[in-house]
Amino acid sequence: MIMSDNRQCGVVLTVLIIIEIVAGQTYSLSGSASYGIRGGDYGFTCQISGGNFIPIDIIQFSRDNISICRQLLRCTPGSSSDTRYTCGCINGNNRTLYLNITNVKSTDGGTWTCGDSFNSGTSPSVTLPVYYGPENIRFTPTSSSITVIENESRSVTCSADCNPPPCNINWYKRLTITSSTELLSLNNIQRQQAGNYTCQVTNTQIPNSLQSKQLTVIIHYGPENIRFTPTSSSITVIENESRSVNCSADCNPPPCNINWYKGFDTSGSIISSSNGLLQLNNIQRQDTAYTCQAQHRTLTTTPLTKTLQITVYYPSNITSLTPDATNNMVDKDSTVTFICSVDSLPSSEIAWSRSQQGEQLYSGSQYIIPKASCQHTDNYTCTASNNIGQSVSKTIPIFVRCVPVLDPNQETKTTISVPHGETGVLSIHVLAYPLPVYTWYYQPQDGSEKLVTDFRTTQLDDGLSSTLTIQDVTENDGRKYIVYVNNSYGTRSTVFNLVVSSQDTDVNGCNNMLGLGIAIGLGISVLMVGIGTALAWVILKRSGKGFCAKANDQRVVKDTTSHDTELDNIILSDTPHVYDQVNTGVTNTRDTVNTGVIETSTTVSDYINTSTTSSPYEELDKQTIDQQPNTYQQLSPYQNVTGDKN
Repeated sequence: MIMSDNRQCGVVLTVLIIIEIVAGQTYSLSGSASYGIRGGDYGFTCQISGGNFIPIDIIQFSRDNISICRQLLRCTPGSSSDTRYTCGCINGNNRTLYLNITNVKSTDGGTWTCGDSFNSGTSPSVTLPVYYGPENIRFTPTSSSITVIENESRSVTCSADCNPPPCNINWYKRLTITSSTELLSLNNIQRQQAGNYTCQVTNTQIPNSLQSKQLTVIIHYGPENIRFTPTSSSITVIENESRSVNCSADCNPPPCNINWYKGFDTSGSIISSSNGLLQLNNIQRQDTAYTCQAQHRTLTTTPLTKTLQITVYYPSNITSLTPDATNNMVDKDSTVTFICSVDSLPSSEIAWSRSQQGEQLYSGSQYIIPKASCQHTDNYTCTASNNIGQSVSKTIPIFVRCVPVLDPNQETKTTISVPHGETGVLSIHVLAYPLPVYTWYYQPQDGSEKLVTDFRTTQLDDGLSSTLTIQDVTENDGRKYIVYVNNSYGTRSTVFNLVVSSQDTDVNGCNNMLGLGIAIGLGISVLMVGIGTALAWVILKRSGKGFCAKANDQRVVKDTTSHDTELDNIILSDTPHVYDQVNTGVTNTRDTVNTGVIETSTTVSDYINTSTTSSPYEELDKQTIDQQPNTYQQLSPYQNVTGDKN
């Protein structure tokens, strides 16, 4: 019992001695920096001064009165429950101790002290703040990209965690700062603002703490800048040609949706889509317009349209050729207007011509005859051309109702000389409508008129001409012949003089020449006059043509009437004494049937819009004439022979 008491007294004494020894020491604590950085390293130094101690004394580093690391003064390695903490003597000096913290955490922040483990002495406390950041950079309200429609506005906020707060935030596009706050505002955004924006964050208390995060801005736009390739907004083609046109537009993201429509309306059927190519084959004149429509593939923006105008050239087509005449017939002295309507592109040049004149009459869609005459009965042709394809023509006849007149473009010879026994031909050419009837008479010596009925005669009528042919002409056929030309508008006549040359005229000529020879013979030899004359007369009388050619003299078989010598050039005249002047460019000598007066007149042809030079007359198209209505009552050969034929 006494022994136990003694042991207890010894322990107490020992503890008291240690406490007494430790109690004489002072502690001071210092840190390696004024703050620690999370994730970094930090160190404390504990400095022991004064007092007496023994090597088994224990010094501890405490945070918020919680022991973190304990170290014996004999400088053996200290101990800690967390391997991030190590403590010990600096260079074996048990009066200078250290605490190293690796991978500093936020929990390492607090109030730190060092002192003996009996808490009999501690250092003044040191507050360790733990700094961190920036970290956890984030965007609000989006993640790492946004999509914006051009001309819209959008804002993005960048935030991060920092200690001490707040973080320092700046927005950059490339190297240019766009915002010095956490807010990035994009107002009325344009396509050139698309790209990558960088949010840069720093902790102002931590050097080299820059952290960043990238925001991608995508700008959707379009369609715009719609265009055609290889042309602009119009093309010109010739009908039945082929052509291709490509339509394109700008969209982001590309490409735009492209549709083609025929015409100007985009609500109809699509004729081509997707790739923008419009292939036009065998283009026709009605294919005048196509519309291209461009749309964005994802946005609901307004579609963009552009119209392709097509000018289609096509050749001339005469749609109508009309005169202002009923059934193509007009009265003499009336005005006639022709209208030629032509469909073509480009516009056509229109020329007028007629059968009787090959040259051009006039240019223009309308041709006018101010005052129609017999000479205007003809086929009139409208010709149109625009250098696209071949020229085209249409022809229409015009019939001028008039009393028969001589055709100024056809020769009518009224004095005809025919050798005895040959064929005599009497021809007349007239202008008249309706077509006339021809009646031929001859005039015997008593001055009367008798219908030609001889079996040797043939009468051939061909519309606007009549021919009387007399076979095997005799001297009795040498006389006057009268032709009456009659239609429903009147009767006109022309007198022909047929002269027959006989054989007697040739013999008498030879006799005269022989008489001259006989006279010469008598002058040469008086001795031989009688014999030579008799002999020469007998020989030459029998041989006839042996010494001379037949003479060209013609003997006229005279009529008993008093005006036979005045019938050399007889023209178409009224019956018996009314005359109708024929408008020609030549001189006509006209005679009547029963008078000795010869009348001559010279006039100029009255063609409208034409040259006054007449070309050789071409007969009107017989088929066209035959198709016209028969508007008159044909007269018998004996009508209008005497009296007024009008």
